Amino acid sequence: PSYNVPVTVCHELAHLRGFMREDEANFIAYYACTRSPDVRLQYSGTMLALVHAGNALVKADRTAAAALRDSYSEQVLRDLSANNAYWARFDDKPLSELSEKTNDAYLKANGQTDGTRSYGRMVDLLTQDYDVVVRYQGGGNAGHTVVNDLGKFALHLLPSGIFRQGVV
Repeated sequence: PSYNVPVTVCHELAHLRGFMREDEANFIAYYACTRSPDVRLQYSGTMLALVHAGNALVKADRTAAAALRDSYSEQVLRDLSANNAYWARFDDKPLSELSEKTNDAYLKANGQTDGTRSYGRMVDLLTQDYDVVVRYQGGGNAGHTVVNDLGKFALHLLPSGIFRQGVV
């Protein structure tokens, strides 16, 4: 979709400047676009963030994601639909699985140990500027496993953002 062109160009330019991790290139693209005086670039960057944050929310809480999606404008819904239709064209199961494995191997061969899993980590970069984290919905089984310098932690009732320094 045309709204995606500016942020995609910025993403690839970030790679050319030496930022090889996909989450970093995505965040740099988001940052560059949303700081532009051009509203079309701002929209492009914001949509990238919305897609990544929305995908993360769907994994954590489908009901909350659906409720949030109901608040989107008609234009945003049209653009998200166009984005989904674009990517659905490549959803030939055997070919898409091969492509995914190839891209994952390529990223790992180039020093990105997380491979394609790193794409979803843009949400961590988006939230780094916040100093308060709140857990929203989910039961005792909801949560994430965090692995950091302190060890491995299975969180169920606490938000994973508590591991950031200076976060309440």
